[in-house]
Order: sequence, then structure tokens, then C-alpha cells
Amino acid sequence: MLGSLSYHKYYRKRCPKREIQNVFMEIFTMLYNPIGGGVSIYFTICFITNILFVRLSTKWDHLLDLVATSELDEYIDSSMKFKCNFVTVAIMSFSFVEHAIQKTFKILMVYNCHWSDINLHSYQQYLRATYTYAFDLNLPYSIGFGILIQILSLIASFIWSYSHAFIICISFYLTSILELLNKKIISCEGKDLPPSHWRALREDYNRATLLIRSFDDVINSIMFIVTANDLFFVCCQLYYLIGFLIGYEFIVYLIISVIFYTTRFFSVLLIAAKIHTASLVVTPSLYNVATSSYCCEVQRFIEKINGDTVALTGLNFFYTTRDLILSVIGTIVTYELVLLQFQRDQIT
Repeated sequence: MLGSLSYHKYYRKRCPKREIQNVFMEIFTMLYNPIGGGVSIYFTICFITNILFVRLSTKWDHLLDLVATSELDEYIDSSMKFKCNFVTVAIMSFSFVEHAIQKTFKILMVYNCHWSDINLHSYQQYLRATYTYAFDLNLPYSIGFGILIQILSLIASFIWSYSHAFIICISFYLTSILELLNKKIISCEGKDLPPSHWRALREDYNRATLLIRSFDDVINSIMFIVTANDLFFVCCQLYYLIGFLIGYEFIVYLIISVIFYTTRFFSVLLIAAKIHTASLVVTPSLYNVATSSYCCEVQRFIEKINGDTVALTGLNFFYTTRDLILSVIGTIVTYELVLLQFQRDQIT
């Protein structure tokens, strides 16, 4: 016994890197394990998201008042309703399909283990394989409990997907205002216009950016938790797709899951980043204003655009821009390489 303790102390002293790797992998496995289904962090995030939407509901009337007083209705895209409905239906439908495929995989996993004895006990085994965390809490099992937890799981899946659809729809609305305003400004390029015209355009731009900031103040917490949660789950699914291939059902589920999560994640980032991109489009047109039309209003307009960052944020920790997307891709690649190296070191 003393010998093994001495060896363990020697091992810890001589191999601190391996100890850190082991601790890291233990934490990672505890947080997310798609085979065992212990995704307690998933339900925690969904619960927090639900609270954030309740908080949002208390400020929604104020946002609608700002939309009404901003007087920017002429810059709203006529196809906005169709875009929002289409995106919402598409995301929620794909979410339901992914959820159904996940449950099918768990059913097949239980069937393969208990194919010769399919009965009500198999349903309990399915619940244990899917909702391990609930049984870890020593909750009493019953068929009613199983049905309830599956309903809650489906609701959580829809809450998670709805947060993405919500951000995309808000981004569509805010981007459309800037894009139509940009078209109006670009159409003035090279024309001899009075200062009052440029003042009106600059004030429209100011009201648009104020509206964007007002929305960001309310939804930046949702944006933050969606980005962090998606980054975590995309990395997890990619890691298990690359490192653990257990049966064709698991491979099919992971491939579909990775495609869905990744597409949804980067769709949110790309569409939200269009707000920042649209806010910078008119700068060249303002620099090309005719000499006879150039005035202090144009100069103030240019300084406003160049000196201000117009974008949705994640709790003001980051701006949702195209540069952020490149950083996220780099983070995912680095994360996967580090985890695969840890796995290889553990095997050897």
C-alpha cells in the first residue's frame, strides 16, 4: 500500500501534464456524455433561456414604443413577415427531426442490448440510457415520470431552437432598416443636395442605430447564452464524431446532429453579423459626395459611422461581426485538436 502511494506521488510529481489532462477529461465527460445522455447542462441552459425570455417580456412593450417613435417604417422590408415565418418553421421543424433521431438512436441502443427481452422494463432501461441525470438524483421511477420527463425534454429542445429563430428574426428586422436606408443614401451619390437632406438622412441613421442598441440592451443576454451554448455543443458533437464511432446508428445520429447544430449556429452568427456589415456600407458613398453638396452634415455623418460600432453583442463581451465568426472557427478547430491529443495521450 505504501509502495503504491509512493508511486502515485512520484507519478503526480513527474507527470503533471498527464494529471491535468485526466482532470480535464473527467470534467468534460461529466458535463457531456451523449452515450449516457447525462446532459444536465443542456436543461440548465434551457431553464436560464426561459428566464431570460420572461425578463424580455417585461421590456417588450417599451421596445414596441421605441419602434413606433423611431418613424422608420419606410425602411422595413415588405417580405419581412415571410422571412421570419419561414425561418421559424424551418428551425423548429429541423429541431423536431433532430430530436426524433436522437430518441430513435437511444431506442435502438436499448434494443440492441435487450433485444431478447422487450417489455416495460426495457422502457425503464431506455429512460436510464437517455436521462441518466434524473436517476442519479434517485428520483422514483414510474411510467408517468418517464412520459413527463420526455415531454420536458421536447419542450427544452423547442426552447433552445426558438431562441435561435428569435435572434435571426430580430436581426432580419434591424438589418432591413439599415439596408433600405443604405440604398437611399447610395442613390444620392454624386447629386447636388442641400444640407437639410443630408441632415434628415443622418437623423434617420441615428434613430436606426439607437433602435439597434435598444434591442441589444434587451437581447444581448440571450445572444450570449446562445453563442456559448452552441459553441459548447458543436465542439462536443464534433469530438464524439471524430473520437468515438460506436455502431452505424450512433454515426448517423452524430453526423445529422453536427450538421444541424453547426448550420444553425453559424446561421445565427452570419445573419446577426449583417447588422454590423450594413452599418458600414454607405461610407464610400459619403466620401464620394459632390463637392458642391459637401457640408458639415456629411462630415458629421462620416464621423458618426467611423466612430461607432453598430452590432448586436453578447452581454457586451463581444460584437457579433464577421471577425467573430473567424474566431469561433479557430476556437472549434483548436478545441478539437486539444481534445484529440488528450484522448491519444490517455490511450498511450
